[in-house]
Formats: sequence, C-alpha cells, structure tokens
Amino acid sequence: MGKAVLDVFPTGLCGCGRRREENERLFELLREVKRDFGDAVEIHVVEYGDKILEAQKKLARILEASGKKRVVEMGLGPQVMRNLIPIIAINGKIAFVTTVPDKEALYQKIREAVGKTP
Repeated sequence: MGKAVLDVFPTGLCGCGRRREENERLFELLREVKRDFGDAVEIHVVEYGDKILEAQKKLARILEASGKKRVVEMGLGPQVMRNLIPIIAINGKIAFVTTVPDKEALYQKIREAVGKTP
C-alpha cells in the first residue's frame, strides 16, 4: 500500500472572503479524507500571505511534473494560481482545478494513489 500526498491550494488569495463557502467545503472534505484514509494520506495546505512566493514555487514544480512545463517557462504560475484555485495535487501532479471536487471523485484518485479502498 502506498501513500498519497495532497498539496492543496485553497481559495482566498484576494482576501475578499467571497469564496469562503468554497473553502469551508474544501476543508470539510479534507477532514473527511483524513478520517477515512488516516496515515495513508498526508495533507499539505499551501499558505499565502507572506509565503506567497513559496506557494508559487511549489505550484511551478507541480505544474512541471504535470506536463505543464511551458506554463512555467512563460512565467504564468501566479496567474494560474489566481485563476485556477482551488487546486489539489496528488503525489505532485495536478488532480483537480477550479472547484472543490465531490467526495467520490477525490476518494477515487486517492485510492488509485494508495492502492486501498477505505
């Protein structure tokens, strides 16, 4: 059995609070993932604020690993981040963009990554 590492880029870059409900759904889903998969899943929620450059570098690595090297070369990582969040990457590759996935879709991708059915 493997392990799934989720890198989660939540909404909220603008700080306006307009997408608060979306983040609430996302974090509730992540709590369910942790409850149902336990130690088979490691969740990293990307922080913004004074860590925005680190977040952009992490997204650039994920984009490149996902076959989007040209986006990185063009310097579009920050625009991608603003336009496509929320983003969920599993084991370093993009799995979901622009929306909070439904539970079954996320669980299916996690099961594929860990080789387990919770």
